[in-house]
Amino acid sequence: MRKQEVQLKEENDIHRAAMNAATHTWSYTMASFRYPVPLSFEVAQFSKTHGLPAAVQLNFTAVNPDYVGDHCHINAKDTAKSKGKRVFGWALWEFYGPPYSTPVIVGNFHSVWENDEGMLVDVTPPKIGSKTLFVRDDSLSINRLKAAHDMPVDRTHDPANPFIDPLSGATVKKGARHQILDSAAITQYCCNLGWANDDWS
Repeated sequence: MRKQEVQLKEENDIHRAAMNAATHTWSYTMASFRYPVPLSFEVAQFSKTHGLPAAVQLNFTAVNPDYVGDHCHINAKDTAKSKGKRVFGWALWEFYGPPYSTPVIVGNFHSVWENDEGMLVDVTPPKIGSKTLFVRDDSLSINRLKAAHDMPVDRTHDPANPFIDPLSGATVKKGARHQILDSAAITQYCCNLGWANDDWS
């Protein structure tokens, strides 16, 4: 295995371990993931499958040193409190290796910030690297429930299997939703940012 591949595998393994320890867990399979080729057929197919605009590449911009990965919805909403607005969409990653026989583009529900000039800015550190391939989707929403937040499930580029559960990777029906339960860790994170509550819908 080449040095670059070994390094990428180590970064993926470290990230999966970190995500397992966090409130959200992204490691729903043992597959590895990497930044997709922006102009690939699969990336274009993701937008076509879901009737969305083309993906755009966003470089991570550290607007607040207190922002950490895996809290994109909170980070973008926090930034938008002073100006601009939060924008929902999909962060695209290419998953490969078992259990996938061929690489699959997976869209993780993601939030970025739109400044007053209409420019999209990713204020959250990406899973790996320093950039995110983002597809805007203004149809998405986060709903505040009694003790949880309700949001869309993940998506793929595959028209035969377009919707998957973000925890298990299992196929789900169109319109399915995923719930993130309230936790002390999320409440504390919001508190550290100066929020009066932990409502990030």
